[in-house]
Amino acid sequence: MNTFWDLPDEIIHYTLTVLPARDIVTCATTCKRLNNLLKGSSHLKLIVELAVHGLRLRYLDVNESDANGGTALQRLEALGRSQASWRSLKPPKTEFIPMDRVEYEIGAGLFGHAIPHAPGGFRGLQFHALSVDTNAEECRIWRTYNDVGINVLDFSFDTNLDLLVLVEFPHDDEDFFKRVFLRTLSGNASHPAANNAVLVAPGEEAWDECEIKIAGYYLAIMFYDNNTLNANIGRLCLWNWQTGELLYTCSSIGGYAFLSIDAILLFVAKQQEDPEEQVYAEIELLTIGSAKPRIRLSLPYKSPPRRVVVLSDRPIIEASVIPNDLNLGPYVLDESAERVILIQLFGHNHQLFIACRPLIRLLKEAEANITPPTDDPSAAVTDQRLYEWSEWGPNSTFLMAAWNVWTSLRPMSGSKFCAMSDSKRLFDTMTFNPENENEATLEELGGGVIRSTYRGYSDTSDEYHLIVLDFNPRPIIRAADLLRESMDKDDGDEEGGGAADKWSDTTPPRLRWETNSEHFTEPIICRLPFRVFQKKVTSQYEKVMLGVDHIIGMTAEESPSGCCYDVLTFRY
Repeated sequence: MNTFWDLPDEIIHYTLTVLPARDIVTCATTCKRLNNLLKGSSHLKLIVELAVHGLRLRYLDVNESDANGGTALQRLEALGRSQASWRSLKPPKTEFIPMDRVEYEIGAGLFGHAIPHAPGGFRGLQFHALSVDTNAEECRIWRTYNDVGINVLDFSFDTNLDLLVLVEFPHDDEDFFKRVFLRTLSGNASHPAANNAVLVAPGEEAWDECEIKIAGYYLAIMFYDNNTLNANIGRLCLWNWQTGELLYTCSSIGGYAFLSIDAILLFVAKQQEDPEEQVYAEIELLTIGSAKPRIRLSLPYKSPPRRVVVLSDRPIIEASVIPNDLNLGPYVLDESAERVILIQLFGHNHQLFIACRPLIRLLKEAEANITPPTDDPSAAVTDQRLYEWSEWGPNSTFLMAAWNVWTSLRPMSGSKFCAMSDSKRLFDTMTFNPENENEATLEELGGGVIRSTYRGYSDTSDEYHLIVLDFNPRPIIRAADLLRESMDKDDGDEEGGGAADKWSDTTPPRLRWETNSEHFTEPIICRLPFRVFQKKVTSQYEKVMLGVDHIIGMTAEESPSGCCYDVLTFRY
């Protein structure tokens, strides 16, 4: 009987190219033949190297001599230069976008913003292509809609679905109706995939702001009143925008983010059993389709923050209806890589970074252990698991306490976070030895407790730094190290076996961060590893946004057309 080992190398090579990078590495650690295939293939090396940096090929049909974007070897070399430019924060190319307002949105290959308007929202939108293959000084205008037909409060879009979402400005203070319009991004026409071109949200709460997030065929919008004491505590509505079905709504949400394409993180305000006691807050995890969150996560605060903003990018889906005249580049974020959600706790002045994958695992464990009371999977779940901070927080989070960090509403891309600071050093990387009261560097101690500072350190008050935090734990690097070890050995088994069983999804961090505050009952320990890239810049950016290949910063200076956004491109 013929076996896998009887297949020609060409067939085995093609089979490996359609596997996830982690599986390619695992296969290559099993025998010399597969090892040699990986060592001799620039295509396979490119897939693996992309995954190390949290990326994957947008399309799978890349050959060793692919003409679109160069050969696989050329792409591999260009990827190395791109990652070096990220580490140094020195982009190979900078363009600009002239602007008149600050309503903005960044998506795959596009940057959208409002154009001049009358009081009461705006009626025009303009989209610029974030190219990676031109040498122009100004980003190309892709679409301009001078009048979309309604007064718009906020907007969002998804390039992969050719979807443009417009939230209508409330007509007056007594207008509680919340109207959402679903258009095509490429033509500003009613979206053909939507059964209802206009969605109406429930509830009669006063509102004047909203936050829109899209995850595939799910659309979530939080409506809130920014003028109340509980600003950003509002109503969340979750729809399947294609069918128009309202899947979930709650009126006590402080913020939210998509954990994955089918799960949501909720920051919820809770009332104590005693009405006179203070309201407290916790995180809840909801599987889309369930009527009730299945997991509650406690927070280590004595009292709730006055205001909360939850920031994240969107889960990746396969592209389906990308407009033909838009070049999105060859790479996208890898779905299996780490994503990070940021919860900004104003008043406490804390930035809480949360890794998504550990929380997704908690949800999967809960779903495996909880049986719905009926055959209907959307029926209410009566058994909710509460995790104390000590059970979930230390290994899944990093708490940054810093007064002098500012960003935008779109600072996240996958595992990366981008911001501005006027401090040379945001983090105290010295450890304290209570026995001799001397401080030693990390290298001297070989790891240990690292204290996060509140104010940072700066020699001058007019010094500005662009910073990027990357929380990608790069789990595949561990397997790549095993692969290199196996390449150096001569006792590989042609039939398989070896290091494949040593694959691990997690790399135990060697360090921990300690943050103390009057808001905590005790110092908080966090072990989520990350890297910091920092560069001194000559001009201050008032806001910074992050994409897969770009950092976009709004300059403080005025241009002839209004505000100017610098587009820093890191793709070669």
